[in-house]
Amino acid sequence: MTLEAFLHQVNSINLLVPLLPAKNLLVELQFPDEKHTLVFCRDGIASQASGYDQPDISIVASGITLEEILWGSLRIRQLHKLGLIEMKGSYRNILKLESILSLSL
Repeated sequence: MTLEAFLHQVNSINLLVPLLPAKNLLVELQFPDEKHTLVFCRDGIASQASGYDQPDISIVASGITLEEILWGSLRIRQLHKLGLIEMKGSYRNILKLESILSLSL
């Protein structure tokens, strides 16, 4: 699955609307060969090319792909404990992101 397929699926699920923040939540996903910034807000989730200084959550993945984070069976905190990703951000925002990702499956 691609990032566009994920965004389309998540934006079509009405159950997620109450979880989406009123203020923009910026999530930066860094991989060895690519980098994505996702913007979560009440209007839905979108991919942002650039233009933001500081993301709310930064995830750096070394041994895992984008699809495994978005569509995988393991939660973000589990991936972090296994050492597959490094993440920075407030615990509250990380839990919110994890809830949105798990409900989007």
